[in-house]
Amino acid sequence: MHNVICLFNNESQIDSNNIISLKIEQDNNNVLKANIVIPKLLYNHLLSNNNNFNCQILIDNNKYFDGNIASIQINSNLCNINLINKNLTIQSTTNEDNILERFKINNPSLFQKRNILNTHDNETIYNIENSIINDSLKVNIDKLLPIHELNLFVSASWNKSCTGYCDITNKINNKLNNGVIGTLTPKKLIKSWPKLFDRLVTNNKAVLKTKYFVTYSKLEECNSNIINVCNDQISLNETYFKCKLSIGWEYSQFVTENLHCKIINDNVTHNNSQVLNINLHNVQEYVEDIYINSFFQSKIGNSIFNIVLDEVKQFVTNSMQNITVQFQIPFSNFVTEIKVNKFVKIHNHMIAINKIEILFENNMELVTITGIGSEYNNAFDNVVPSNIQIENNVQPGDDIINILENIEILNTSDEQIKKINSIQFDNDNQKEVINNILNNNPTQLLITLNPIKTEHNKIENIYVNDIKLYNK
Repeated sequence: MHNVICLFNNESQIDSNNIISLKIEQDNNNVLKANIVIPKLLYNHLLSNNNNFNCQILIDNNKYFDGNIASIQINSNLCNINLINKNLTIQSTTNEDNILERFKINNPSLFQKRNILNTHDNETIYNIENSIINDSLKVNIDKLLPIHELNLFVSASWNKSCTGYCDITNKINNKLNNGVIGTLTPKKLIKSWPKLFDRLVTNNKAVLKTKYFVTYSKLEECNSNIINVCNDQISLNETYFKCKLSIGWEYSQFVTENLHCKIINDNVTHNNSQVLNINLHNVQEYVEDIYINSFFQSKIGNSIFNIVLDEVKQFVTNSMQNITVQFQIPFSNFVTEIKVNKFVKIHNHMIAINKIEILFENNMELVTITGIGSEYNNAFDNVVPSNIQIENNVQPGDDIINILENIEILNTSDEQIKKINSIQFDNDNQKEVINNILNNNPTQLLITLNPIKTEHNKIENIYVNDIKLYNK
């Protein structure tokens, strides 16, 4: 028998003779708890005046637990005392370095299935096969098959500010003869021609969504000549212009960028494919430049993807940890260095410990150990950090010349001459009628613009080459 002492506040103590049962437990969250059951009378005598006590548990004078009261339950004859390790610290979930928390990736239990354990972190691996109590070894194999292929989709949404310009001179010249504008109303053409920084107002809804403006404008007279109209009775001056015009734009667009890649685990032979969608939240706070075309191509976006990729690759690796093992050993064979997140060896299989229970009850002194094993190699290896560089994302159909729905030169000199010659009028009012025709039909540039900004979220997709966990 082992000598067990529970020492309360370094004053009162209860020994093995008065302890009905004692259980010490450590789980895979590294939470150390204890449960002591003692007679009610003993509690009334020693502890009832001070519920805020500290308790140390010593087994054969070795300290196994040091904690504080968590709860007390009392019935007619027994007192059940629950303790928790006083050195327990809960890691903050707001750690700025925790990328999964920072971006609030909502995938319940995905990264909580099993702790990431690495055999290389353990210098000593205990072979306790000969210590296992007969018939206590229980082995369960997961029904879920390890992952062979995982299709990963990572999406980021943010408000992107867009600006740019394009030279539409060639588009105008394509509508002209010899690339010049002929007109009988040169002053009106010069007055109506778009000026530098002018906002372009059109008849469609483009201006409501996209701010268009003139970034360069030039209209230069290059030639003129005299033409005759009305059966050569009246002479008019025809003027020719060369032009150059560029249009700029600026708008804010809500964009979602989807990044897709496949992670392939060649260690697994069966075909178990899964799809994982990860949404990054709070992306706007980490956009380095509001004018970036791609979040994942930016320095921080690329880094974030690699961090998420490492987590997911580790999840794929951990899916090979598909065996749950439980066994018991006598307390006398228990080595204190055997702890949660350490490894033991059974039948040449590595078993990662994730729970330990020490129980003293009814003259039994047992240690129950629960762990995780695998039938696959590399199941407990950490993955090599990723260094994926996202390629330039060129989207099909993004030719910005598509901003032009239509472009026309209305009432060129040829059209104006046709209209004048088509009118029958008296000789007395020829000039007045011609002036009215020209005033009502001046030469002018008409531009109809397409909206660049969409009413709804704009979706852009990036594809990354397949990623293999292990090189075979």
